[in-house]
Amino acid sequence: MQNKSLIDYSFDILSSSKKPLSLKDLFDKACKAADVNYSEDEVKKQMAALYTSLSTDGRFALMEDYTWDLRNRHKLEDILKNQVDYDTEDSSEEDVDVEEREYLNAELGVKDDELDSENANEGEFDGEEKPSEEDEF
Repeated sequence: MQNKSLIDYSFDILSSSKKPLSLKDLFDKACKAADVNYSEDEVKKQMAALYTSLSTDGRFALMEDYTWDLRNRHKLEDILKNQVDYDTEDSSEEDVDVEEREYLNAELGVKDDELDSENANEGEFDGEEKPSEEDEF
């Protein structure tokens, strides 16, 4: 038995699907194919990791309706239409981040205030500080 990652299962699922799938549907099908069951907290982390993988893997395309499909099924012009144009006055990078965060939170079933409390200590460092090069001499 060969272990595959959720992104590889997602590729297989979309290859056999005739239509794009939402992140949640794709995640659920990939977990079923991988025969894995995650705790509620782990589901959120794994779904977010899958979202990141889908976003960075060149085989996948995020469609205008926030579904995922294989990039090779679409013309480049259609994929580019789905991408946000950061140069326009109508949408800033901050607006895009907010919209993407709202979408991902909705898919994960997370409320903004829950996410904020989870990330409250994100900037803190618990370990020892690494000495700078100047300190080493």
